[in-house]
Amino acid sequence: NATTATDAPGAALPLQFYPNPTRNQIQLQGLETQDAILTIFSANGQIVQQTMLNGELKVSLNNLANGWYTLQVRNDGQVYRGKLIVQQE
Repeated sequence: NATTATDAPGAALPLQFYPNPTRNQIQLQGLETQDAILTIFSANGQIVQQTMLNGELKVSLNNLANGWYTLQVRNDGQVYRGKLIVQQE
């Protein structure tokens, strides 16, 4: 399953990440530039992971516990957000 991240309710943007739910990694698709910052927030709003992507489109999530998170990508002046569900084995 792919999830489209948005910067406003109802506004679909080109950034997608999959699979969702995920176990140990996600893949991003649709970034316009190589220099993007991925931030993952816990359900209570704390930053649990932050990564400079540098063209890397696969991101390891091995350190995240089961639960739902907010994924945010800052890319070329735009901010994309989406919900992420982690279901580790």
